[in-house]
Amino acid sequence: MVPGGHAQPHERSAQQVSWPAGGTGHSVPDLRRMVLPAVRSGYRAIESYRCPPDAAPLTVPITVLVGDGDPRVTVEEAGAGALHIDAGTDVHVFPGGDHFYLNEFRETVAELVRLRLGVSAQ
Repeated sequence: MVPGGHAQPHERSAQQVSWPAGGTGHSVPDLRRMVLPAVRSGYRAIESYRCPPDAAPLTVPITVLVGDGDPRVTVEEAGAGALHIDAGTDVHVFPGGDHFYLNEFRETVAELVRLRLGVSAQ
């Protein structure tokens, strides 16, 4: 996470996004313009939200996907939200993966999402 990421100038935010090497985000300005508002909003939420100590636990199940080699979040940090959830938390750890494990495990991730949503593969 980049401290103050939501308040960074637009170009600085774009530089901090971890596009895959040679990825489209570096070369297609329109894609960057589409993605960066969501990235900045994510930073704002991460940096500013604090769960009140007396907040009721969530009553919906949560599925967490994390790469075991992610330099930005540990497996333990990714699963820490389970403390605030009454309906169960499933943590799926992808081996050797940084936060781009989605590329290598696309089908597995898609299946996990389908299962959680109760949707069959077509």
